[in-house]
Amino acid sequence: MQVIHAGRGSVPSSVVNTRAGTVVARTRAKIAPELAGAVVEPPARRGARVARGELLLVLDDTVLAAHVALADSACEVLERELQRACISHERAERKYERHRELLQAGVITADRLDELGSERELHASECEVARARLAQARAEATVARAELARTRLPAPFDGVIAEVTVELGERVLPLLGSGLASGAIELYDPATLHVRAPIDEVDSARLAVGSSALLTLDSHPDVPLAGGVLAIAPYVLDIEEQNRTVEVEIELSPEDMRGLLPGTSADVEVVCERRESVLCVPSATLQPGSRVLVLEQGRLVERRVERRLSNWEWTKIIAGLDGSELVVVPRGQSGLVAGAEARAEAQGAP
Repeated sequence: MQVIHAGRGSVPSSVVNTRAGTVVARTRAKIAPELAGAVVEPPARRGARVARGELLLVLDDTVLAAHVALADSACEVLERELQRACISHERAERKYERHRELLQAGVITADRLDELGSERELHASECEVARARLAQARAEATVARAELARTRLPAPFDGVIAEVTVELGERVLPLLGSGLASGAIELYDPATLHVRAPIDEVDSARLAVGSSALLTLDSHPDVPLAGGVLAIAPYVLDIEEQNRTVEVEIELSPEDMRGLLPGTSADVEVVCERRESVLCVPSATLQPGSRVLVLEQGRLVERRVERRLSNWEWTKIIAGLDGSELVVVPRGQSGLVAGAEARAEAQGAP
C-alpha cells in the first residue's frame, strides 16, 4: 500500500482542455491569381520558405505584354502631337503680340487682330486637347501594366508554403466571388504560430489574459511547453451537439514555436490561480464526500477534510489534517476501508 506524507507545497488551480487545442498560424492566407492563364514558370513548392514579394506563380503574359507595348507606342505618338500643338500655340501667341503693336501704330485694323486672337485661342485649345489625350493614354498604359502585373503572384508576407494546387503548364482560373479557384497557394507565417483551444463555458469567468498555461503536443508528448493566454474570445461558441465553449489563444515562446506544424493537436491547461506553501495532498487520495484514509499504528482511519484549491494532481486542505499524517494513495486497490489493518510499502512527499 502506498502512503504519502501530507505536507506543504504549491497548488495551482487550472482549467483543462484535452486534445481539442490546435496549433494555428495567425497570419495565413490562400491566394490565387486574379486572371486566368497558363503557368509558365514552376510554382513555389510546398514547404519552401519565401520572402515577402517573392514570386510564387507566373502566368503567360504574351497578350498583356503586347497591350503594354501598344499603350507605350500610343503615348509616344501623343507626346509628339502635344509637342507640335504647343509649338503652334506659342507661334500664334507671338504673332498676336506683334500685331497688337502694329494695331497701336495704325498699320492693321482691329478686325485683323481679332482674327489673330481667335487663331491663338484655337491653338491653345488644341494644345490642351493634346495634353488631355496624352494623359488618358498614360492612364491606359498604367492600367495595361497593372493587368500585366496580375500575371505574377507575389508572396504577401514572409512565410512557408503550406499547399500548392497547380503545376507548370496547367491553366488556372481566377478568383470567383468569395471562393478560390484552381491554382491556389496557401501560405502561413511560422512566426505567428499559437495554440487555439476551446474551454468549457463554466470556466470562462476564471480565465484571464496573461494567465500562464501548460501545453502538451501530440507530436511531442514528453515535452511540456509553457505559454500564456494571449486572447480570450468575447463570446461563447454554440455548436449543436457539443458543449458550449470559449476559445482562448495560447502564445508560445519563439524557441518553442520552432518546428511546430499547423494543425497539430494540443492539450492545454490554463493556470487560473496558484497558492504557495499550503497544506496539500495528492488529488488521487480523496474519496467521495471529501474523505481520506490515513495510516495510524497499522490501521486505516477515515478523516473528513475541507478543501479549497485543487487540480488533477494536488488539492489544498484547509481543515481535517495537520500535515503529520500518512495519507493512503489507493491506486485502485480493494479492501482499503476504515478499520482495516494495513502496512505501508512505499512513502512519498508532496
